[in-house]
Amino acid sequence: MNSYWKPLQASFVKVENLETAKKMKNYMKGQFEYYGIKQPERKQLEKEFYLQNPIPNYNQMEALVLDAWKQPHREWKYVALSFFEKYKKQWKADEINLIEKLIQTDSWWDTVDMLATKYSGFLLKKYPDLVPDKPNEWIQSNDLWLKRSALLFQLHYKSKTDFPLLKAYIYECLPTKEFFLQKAIGWTLRQYSKIEPAIVVDFIEKNPLPPLSMREGLKWVRKENLY
Repeated sequence: MNSYWKPLQASFVKVENLETAKKMKNYMKGQFEYYGIKQPERKQLEKEFYLQNPIPNYNQMEALVLDAWKQPHREWKYVALSFFEKYKKQWKADEINLIEKLIQTDSWWDTVDMLATKYSGFLLKKYPDLVPDKPNEWIQSNDLWLKRSALLFQLHYKSKTDFPLLKAYIYECLPTKEFFLQKAIGWTLRQYSKIEPAIVVDFIEKNPLPPLSMREGLKWVRKENLY
């Protein structure tokens, strides 16, 4: 571990809770190890750490993100993400490659969804020349989590959503039986239905979406009695 992170590691070890760690691990299907530190406590420990350890220069960012990411306890993924975000105003276009690497490493929804919506969503809006080439690569890859990220990167774009592009990605995934892709299709349609409910309803009615995607996509318009 990089020496920069050592004080935070010591803080985590000091408050490790094995009983809570077991519950966290079980919740994540037994895939990851945890210290058992809940989010409010972890954020407070991070806050205290940064007060004593100033944020390094931008040119050290990637190495420190990757160093935190490779640590065995899942809490370090969340540390890496919050640390990465501290440099958000300085992000360059090639940060998309770091985001892509994180999406593909130790992947699960807890990290991928944030990387897809909050990180790649921001970067692809900031550098529109990356679109559609980069998300096209993702949707055509064999990586489930890159495909999910292509579907979700516009999740918070509201009226700026490129719906033809989103539809193309949904068509690409229609044959899938993957839960996480079916869920993502429905999730992104539900979000856009808050902006263009008639367009989303028309799309859902005219296309053979998986039942899960259809239910999720119509959830908001049904709640608002628009369908």
